[in-house]
Amino acid sequence: MVVTERHETIGSLLAGCYRYVTSTLLAVLLCGMLPSGTARATIYQGLIIGRINVDTTDRTITAGKVEAGTSVALSLTRNWRLVPNVVRDSVLATLPTSKRTVADAIGATHAFGALFITTRRLGNLVRTEVVIVAKDGMKEEGRGVGYGLLRYKNDADGSVIADPAILASTQRALCVALQDSTLYATAESEFRVAPTALVSIGGVEFTDTTQQKVWNLFADKVVVSYDGAETIANAASSLEEFTLIDLETRDSMYVKAGLYATENYKTLAINEIGLLRAFEVRYAIIGSFVRTLTGADLTLRLCELVSPVAYKPIRSATATCADDTKESFRTAINEAMDRLFPAH
Repeated sequence: MVVTERHETIGSLLAGCYRYVTSTLLAVLLCGMLPSGTARATIYQGLIIGRINVDTTDRTITAGKVEAGTSVALSLTRNWRLVPNVVRDSVLATLPTSKRTVADAIGATHAFGALFITTRRLGNLVRTEVVIVAKDGMKEEGRGVGYGLLRYKNDADGSVIADPAILASTQRALCVALQDSTLYATAESEFRVAPTALVSIGGVEFTDTTQQKVWNLFADKVVVSYDGAETIANAASSLEEFTLIDLETRDSMYVKAGLYATENYKTLAINEIGLLRAFEVRYAIIGSFVRTLTGADLTLRLCELVSPVAYKPIRSATATCADDTKESFRTAINEAMDRLFPAH
């Protein structure tokens, strides 16, 4: 997102109930209530919404959901809170129309700054970019990007539940924008997130140079490799340091670039590396499946996409596939993933 006009009148953005809010009430809303049994209230810094940008054709991601996610994301921190839009709007309603700029809103609400938020979706990936503008409404204090993966659907109608992914992507964007990767270190476990990098599944190369009877796993490598890619994706979905580009999202990226035939039984091609980097993907899990005299060895590698035409292996792990079955292949993948990411 590029914000080119920071002093624009935001009257067109203001909606809802305009009412007078005294500075005393505003202080209570910004600083928090006095907890029972404590000597004094926690003092929070306030942030207002300057603008929320979403794709209005995508019903999964709405401005209302982004605003709600931002409010929750800030409330989960130790020091920050969102000034409710109704408070912002009510305060601005007391000012002349010419004084309803972003800078005026920051000053009138005694906020630290304003948030300009862009949240979009590609496939199952939610990307949020947060820009914090402070002081005179022109100075950029921080900028960050965060990611979340759509994981949940409504049992009743199968519709996507986007709120958790919006929240997670906003939290991670705020960590970067506020330059604090530990922003949610003390939150409850389900909200304890940190910035992540994007990782994609890059395919497993099938190689059989032996003179033994061909395994069905190798003869049916198109189907087997896709099953293997799904198994890798399932194991990678719980990694804390990465946000996974699942197969549906990866293939959506490829289609956007005119690449329609994904070969999961081959390693990353040069054009795939450049394409993934264009979508901010910096890591990929690739592998090799090699027939041996006693079975087959599966090796998985975590690689960094260091340029549009090259990747660098960071670490690798190997497991043995003893039987010519999909179950044995999946077991080998899960064993290799456990060794590749021992802490996950």
